[in-house]
Amino acid sequence: MLLWIFLIIGKSFNRKSHLNRVKNPGNSSKSFISVIIAFQNEAEHLNNLFRSLENQTLNGTFFEIIWINDRSTDNGPEIINDKMRHLPNQKLVSIKDLPAGGRGKRNAIEVGIQASRGDVLVFTDGDCIVPATWLKNIFELFNDHGMDIYAGSIIKKSPGILGRMINIEQGLHNTFAESFFGYKIPVLGFGANWAVKKELFDRAGGFSGTSGSLSGDDDLSMQRISKLCQSFYWDFENPVNTVGPGSWAIWYRQKRRHLGAAINYRIYAKLFYALYHLIQLILLAGLFVGGLPQLVFAGKYLTDLFLIKSDNSKQKYHKRIIEVFLFQFYYVFENWIIGISAFLFPVKRW
Repeated sequence: MLLWIFLIIGKSFNRKSHLNRVKNPGNSSKSFISVIIAFQNEAEHLNNLFRSLENQTLNGTFFEIIWINDRSTDNGPEIINDKMRHLPNQKLVSIKDLPAGGRGKRNAIEVGIQASRGDVLVFTDGDCIVPATWLKNIFELFNDHGMDIYAGSIIKKSPGILGRMINIEQGLHNTFAESFFGYKIPVLGFGANWAVKKELFDRAGGFSGTSGSLSGDDDLSMQRISKLCQSFYWDFENPVNTVGPGSWAIWYRQKRRHLGAAINYRIYAKLFYALYHLIQLILLAGLFVGGLPQLVFAGKYLTDLFLIKSDNSKQKYHKRIIEVFLFQFYYVFENWIIGISAFLFPVKRW
């Protein structure tokens, strides 16, 4: 309960900053945005992303889109090349070979940044759909409100009960991320929806220091860059939709990559997650003990039921009661069984 109070207070700080945004009247020049999108074999998703970027309400003279084809073997590059043929603010960069010591997606993003000319770097993924006001909102935050670093919620779509567990988990992680942004110590962010001033990204050394981890280029970079930042903004109003894993096998491999990055988190982030997951394990064990431990578990479960928000607001409540209960087991299994295996046997290949 104390951890939830900590999270709720952090969220309230972030929501208060939304209400108290003050324009920066001294900023006469306008920053230029570079949207960086690395993709590999995403042909089935690229049309949706391209269409959502075409529908942006921000004038195209204020941004460019850099598409980085990371050694795709499908027709994704052809799709992008055909669609952007007559668009002056878009370019396609293709990577044929991975350099020695390079990490796949991280290397692709670095190539895209080198090809960009923007003052603000905006990141999303090839399997996403962004809201129409996404770039306009980011543009105004960096230009009118002097923002240094931006991140926002995402919604993951996967089929079946796996999809419902992932959806609940993403709601929880959105809460974690927003709370720490409220305390001005970003811990968690999502590569599908974040932005930073290029000058700060460069001063922090770009992705240097994250090369030991196959995943976590967003989290680890954000934690390091935040030490140079004064203004932080977590956007809960413009979520980016992304495609989650389509099977339990893909989910397992993805989770091992993601959880393996946590070993490189800053110390306060490690302590928070260690405490949170330890409490989760103890409370779930209490369910099988009886008496007071069961009452404590019931209290924690009811707290989750009311505070963890999913994207399906029209869902019948009895289904949500069952799914949040199942989530207690899902989350402990994920973070203790898969998490420990990720630490002991780190994933070496994407």
